[in-house]
Amino acid sequence: MTIETVAKFVEERYEPARIWEDGLLLRYIAWADDNDLLVTLIDNDKLIGAALARPVSDFPKRDDEFDRNGNILYVDFMVADNRQAFKALSHLLLDRHPSCNIVTFQRFKRGDDMKVYRADHVRKTLLKLRH
Repeated sequence: MTIETVAKFVEERYEPARIWEDGLLLRYIAWADDNDLLVTLIDNDKLIGAALARPVSDFPKRDDEFDRNGNILYVDFMVADNRQAFKALSHLLLDRHPSCNIVTFQRFKRGDDMKVYRADHVRKTLLKLRH
């Protein structure tokens, strides 16, 4: 899967990316891919989910800040075509960063507040999505 394909997929599903300056999303995804922070989900050769999440030791002040030993998983974006793909992406992120015991993200359609949860709470409660 090319980063251009991922960028188009994200732009179509992640409203804030539509207003970013030209090329910013593509550069951000390339940076995330280079740093092993990008997760994609493919089903039958079709991209159905993408997420960028980075471990940090404190809430980041910059978009390129991460700490491989950090205990907070800061989810920049996660988009998927369906609930099962969303759930699978979430599990992939948590499995990729097992030392992160805190997960934080912003749900743009529900206000600008950052949501902060314990990783075990995310696994036990938030990921129990209906089929």
